[in-house]
Amino acid sequence: MSGGFLKIKARLFIKSKDIFLHTIGKAKPGSLLQSTIRIFAQTFVGPVPYVIKLDINTECNINCKMCYSSKEDIEVPFEKIKKLLDQVKGMRMRLDIMGGEPLLHKNIVSIVAYAKKTAGFKEVIIYTNGTVADKMLAEELKMAGVDKIMVNLSSSDKKTHDAFTRNPGFFDKTLAGIKNFKAAEIETFAFVVLHNKNIGEYEKIRDFAVEKLKIKPVFFQYIPQMINDKLSVDKEKWALVKHKVLYEDSPSHGKYIEKVITFCGTECLGGYYSVSVKVNGDMTPCPFINDIVMGNVYKENFWDVFAKRNKSKSFTEFTKLPDACIPCSYKKLCGGGCKAGNKALFGSYRQKDCRCLGQYNDKVSKETMHDRMPTYF
Repeated sequence: MSGGFLKIKARLFIKSKDIFLHTIGKAKPGSLLQSTIRIFAQTFVGPVPYVIKLDINTECNINCKMCYSSKEDIEVPFEKIKKLLDQVKGMRMRLDIMGGEPLLHKNIVSIVAYAKKTAGFKEVIIYTNGTVADKMLAEELKMAGVDKIMVNLSSSDKKTHDAFTRNPGFFDKTLAGIKNFKAAEIETFAFVVLHNKNIGEYEKIRDFAVEKLKIKPVFFQYIPQMINDKLSVDKEKWALVKHKVLYEDSPSHGKYIEKVITFCGTECLGGYYSVSVKVNGDMTPCPFINDIVMGNVYKENFWDVFAKRNKSKSFTEFTKLPDACIPCSYKKLCGGGCKAGNKALFGSYRQKDCRCLGQYNDKVSKETMHDRMPTYF
């Protein structure tokens, strides 16, 4: 498939994706209607890129224990970013601006404005630690058109948060940044990565975000980065928290995920409907993976890179269903779960999600789906 044809197909899909998701969400799991929609979507429509996770720098003012970003300070020139955004102009995609600490990029406001007002992104989201967000910057980002801000929060406790970020006083700076984003009327979230050191604080962090900060918390699983990673979460503990998040605290998000994974046939959207672009232009499946390169968007056209991604042997190997998952009744929904940490843990991506409690043999059900899925997004 050529990059040009893929772009046309992507435009049609992005316009109609809400209809697909609504219809498939109404259908009974395993029903003929649901199967027909999924097969049609996966065979004739997808995969098409909808989310671009763009690293605009590697520079950061803190040194979090869980950070996977490069230690070398690199800033992608604004002109180079504009050329990339021009290639997806008018597609109404979602842009996640990442780093490093993206607010340290000298052109961050211009990047947001260009993405929203020139390239026509439907949604622009910034992932930040919030510590450099003064009132003026928050107001400028609002004027530029940013839709959402995801602020990293490691704990509801000042001492614990600062110890994890290795910067005394940064808890207060993060809260000040959140206050400034809210004052500028930007939709703001607490982005909380749950790991072995804070998963026991789940309810405290949730309540702190909702009651004290007056913002919604978004919880994400920690991605292991080495064998015997001390931050890795016990999978039984993770399963309990995941149940609370998707069934009790954020059931609407649980319903959305249910629709997406049924439509896509996998929990991992990396390389299917979402791609990551590193500071050097390498396209990879997700921000946590550097060694599966599908091409370089600063050297080639974005659409051509995505269209030929299956020529990358490392990517096709990555997408294969792990052998351990073949007997599982949830394999067509889970697809092996999140494999991003597998290389570090097992030496290969061809393993099932390290948080999986299966395999399962029961009939697929909406009522138990999220308890069977090892992860979520």
